Amino acid sequence: MDDFYIISDSKEELWDLLENIKNIAKEYGIYINEKKTKIMKLDKEFTYLQTRYFVSKTGHIEKRLKSKFINRMKRKLKRYKNLLNQKILSYKDVENCYKSWMGTFYKKMTRK
Repeated sequence: MDDFYIISDSKEELWDLLENIKNIAKEYGIYINEKKTKIMKLDKEFTYLQTRYFVSKTGHIEKRLKSKFINRMKRKLKRYKNLLNQKILSYKDVENCYKSWMGTFYKKMTRK
């Protein structure tokens, strides 16, 4: 995986870490995209790997799935239903796919 985030109390420390990461990446021939690299306060919501992160009023970092991600899974289940009706997929295959997805993301699913 090539995506990551670092949380720190100090912006200066983050800038130093970024420079160190760039140097290490250069040694391995890895390019870091400057347009996608951000150092920011955690007072705003941000998205990382299909998950929205934000700081709650109590100071905890909360994670929620993007609604587009959930809607995409709903569309996929509808396609699976059609494949199931055509006997291309078995019920067990569809069930395993859904359970795998739900097992990964159920803690991040909220509705308000």
